[in-house]
Amino acid sequence: MEPDNGSNDGPERNDPAWSTYTPPETPPPPNIYGPPQTSSPEVARLFGTKPSSKAGCVLIPFVVILLVVIGVIVGIINAASDSDDAFEFEFDEPSIEFPDIDQPPPPPKLHTVSGFNELRDAIREETGSTEVFEANIYPEYASLSVPAQATGQRAFSYFYNGELADPGKGRSSYERFDLTQIDPQVMIRLVQKAKRLVEDPTSWYVIIRKPGPPFDNGGWFSAYASNEFSESGYLQATLDGTIVHRYVSE
Repeated sequence: MEPDNGSNDGPERNDPAWSTYTPPETPPPPNIYGPPQTSSPEVARLFGTKPSSKAGCVLIPFVVILLVVIGVIVGIINAASDSDDAFEFEFDEPSIEFPDIDQPPPPPKLHTVSGFNELRDAIREETGSTEVFEANIYPEYASLSVPAQATGQRAFSYFYNGELADPGKGRSSYERFDLTQIDPQVMIRLVQKAKRLVEDPTSWYVIIRKPGPPFDNGGWFSAYASNEFSESGYLQATLDGTIVHRYVSE
């Protein structure tokens, strides 16, 4: 059989229709150093785009500062743990200077020989005399009525507690006498006897006056004692200590 060269006459053959091939446009070269580029809509659809944000710019300095603070704290803790000595806080004691304050002298002991003599000498130094109208002598203080003039009944009232205070002024109804006439030993013994007149005495003193009207019984000393229950007693005696009167409360 001879090959059909297409020139033979015969019935017409139905040949299939072939579409014409069109090559696609050449895509851009790929980026081998990063993610796919977004120039192509298809690539943008597959990989998306990275949104821009300012949060990173704010967080980065904060994180850096936080890391620095943590590092400092850790360093302090490590230094403290490595040290054998505990932390000691030393405070300088404040320097306070107190002014010099003169301490008052101790009270006199007037129911002693030396104490009585000091009282007598203080009167002499103050007035130039040892004459008095009256002397009320307690263990640690005394009050005295002292003549203000060479004659007459004008008087200065002195308070003595180791020193003579500024006197008051008045008059006295008693006669003058000199303190040098008084034996302090007689006075001391009489006070001790008066203290035995009451139970648990809390107060005692002696009054010295020159005997005279209206109670002229020869008594120079009147020694008194009392306690918390208002129980009291007193003794009167002459210059030599002879008791001329005795009293005890009921």
